[in-house]
Amino acid sequence: MVFVTMFAAASTGVPAEDQGIGSGIATTGRQIGGAVGLALRIALAGAFNGTPAEGDPAGVVDGVRAAVWAIAAGIGLTALAVLNLRRAPSTISATNMAAAETAAEPAGDRGL
Repeated sequence: MVFVTMFAAASTGVPAEDQGIGSGIATTGRQIGGAVGLALRIALAGAFNGTPAEGDPAGVVDGVRAAVWAIAAGIGLTALAVLNLRRAPSTISATNMAAAETAAEPAGDRGL
């Protein structure tokens, strides 16, 4: 569901001749984000590995727990950012709407 929504959002408002570029940028961002995100989570899990003994399950669990909390915090921050990016409904007054409709009429229809 997320990938379909992401590609729909990436192509919204993009001219038809530039749809491939928009899709390519979205795909590139997803691939780079996945690679860098995984590397950062592994580094974080290794940094919080509480025991010096290699292969100690308790240390691995501590590191994974820290990485999971970091992921949860990232998801929360992303959700807050997305909620703040919503556009307010456009408010066009009746006079502005009428003026826009009048300007859009062909000159022959107005008796000029």
